[in-house]
Amino acid sequence: MIQPLTMTSPDRADAWAEGEAYEPYIGRWSRLVARDFIDWLALPSGGRWLDIGCGTGALTQTIVQRTQPAAVATRPIGSSVSRGVQHLIHE
Repeated sequence: MIQPLTMTSPDRADAWAEGEAYEPYIGRWSRLVARDFIDWLALPSGGRWLDIGCGTGALTQTIVQRTQPAAVATRPIGSSVSRGVQHLIHE
């Protein structure tokens, strides 16, 4: 009997599971959307932010650059944390 491959199949490699593979393809679009999203929120400076599932850090980086936050925390999910988020954490 042939078993279909699913996202949870051990034989299936998920190309988007690693932040470094995801970033060149989707990250650039995430940054564009993040800028528009943050601007659309129109929140005052000095807010406290929590980015759950921060992935490559596109939204987190945009929050830092555009909102002058009082605090930013990230909660990575899975193994998709890229060097971008690691860099933000260590700044």
